[in-house]
Amino acid sequence: MPGKVKRGPANLQNPCFGGRGVIRGKIREMRTDLATKADLAETKAEIIKWNIGTIMAAVGLTIAIVKLMG
Repeated sequence: MPGKVKRGPANLQNPCFGGRGVIRGKIREMRTDLATKADLAETKAEIIKWNIGTIMAAVGLTIAIVKLMG
């Protein structure tokens, strides 16, 4: 039949048929974008540092304003 799709090894690399090579390539791409536990721990430490710094700056600003007012 002229409209029939041939199935076989030739179509494994065709992305329309979800070929193994294409799927493995997509998985490799996704793995490079995922965060590891070490990345998350580093990010958490950075967030904590910034929060402490911001709190200290706010306290210092508040003390300065109170001294200027009174």
